[in-house]
Amino acid sequence: MNNSPSLVALVGGEEFSSYCVEMDTKILSLIKPLSGKPKVAIVPTAAAFQRPDLAAENGVKHFRSLGADSYAVNILSKSDAEDDKFIPDLKEANLIYLTGGDPNHLVSVFSDSHILELIGTLTNQGCFLAGSSAGAMVLGNQMFHRNVTTGLSLIGDIITLPHHENSDPASIHKSIVSKLPKDSKVYGIDGGTGLIFTKTESEILGKGAVTSYSQNGWTVSTSRRTT
Repeated sequence: MNNSPSLVALVGGEEFSSYCVEMDTKILSLIKPLSGKPKVAIVPTAAAFQRPDLAAENGVKHFRSLGADSYAVNILSKSDAEDDKFIPDLKEANLIYLTGGDPNHLVSVFSDSHILELIGTLTNQGCFLAGSSAGAMVLGNQMFHRNVTTGLSLIGDIITLPHHENSDPASIHKSIVSKLPKDSKVYGIDGGTGLIFTKTESEILGKGAVTSYSQNGWTVSTSRRTT
């Protein structure tokens, strides 16, 4: 993930559930705030048409229960993504967490916006970036949602396929992976499961598996640390 954030979590869905306690505790342990509790900004943009208030509330309660100072940053529309009022809360955050919902809406809101530029700057300066389901799908240069389309280009050539527990790897490989550029990385991540990247390693946490695809095939891994 060259020229990308050094701290990233890709979650396959079921965010803020009991299955995510271990991974989110690990994420918080990697955050080193200058003082006080880690600050977590829950951004429910993808849930704009699906009770964003509830999505944000669930995230805020979840991270507070883990000892963080968490709060909602309710960027829901394109005009919100150009509104400077959200800048202080994002700048204060040690972790920016994009919830699940509609990936196309999330891309349409953030693309070419001041907020996207700010998030890119903050995460490259050490802020942790996490996305679940739609929030994870959009982070790479490309995403797959019915077709391969443009993502937000925050983490390079990575495509995330969430809720992967019901997918057929052979079909995924034939329909998606074989058509991508050779260097693209594709991860199928089960619900309640996360793939955490740091500067030196990656780690799988949660109840399910991560399927890593290459041009030659795929491998399935459960909770473990890799270099």
